[in-house]
Amino acid sequence: MKLIASLRALFTRHDKQVIGWLLLLSIFVSLFETVGISALMFFITVATNFDAIARQPLIAWLYQASRFSHPAYFVSFLGVGLVGFYGVRAFLNVVLIYCLNNFAQMRAHRFATNIFTRFLHLPYKDFT
Repeated sequence: MKLIASLRALFTRHDKQVIGWLLLLSIFVSLFETVGISALMFFITVATNFDAIARQPLIAWLYQASRFSHPAYFVSFLGVGLVGFYGVRAFLNVVLIYCLNNFAQMRAHRFATNIFTRFLHLPYKDFT
């Protein structure tokens, strides 16, 4: 409990808000990762077995709504969509890592500056 109180004292109100936004962003990226794994499994199912298009109601609806003439075209379309999705996922991961590192580096700089400022303002007697 004392550690948490010490950490709370180190951060300003703005820092705590940024930490909250970073937490929400990391949860969003985690959900995006989960959807990405599901999308990959969906693609593998369709790519390895064209009969799954007729058996699965969601896949059949997507196939009919897209109006492709052959299942191979549908699988190609899904593959391009999956590559695009993974590109967006990679971009989100880069944004999250940048935000986390920027926050950590700026706090480290502020802490070091505060310590150095206090050190400079010590009386001369403390050094002799």
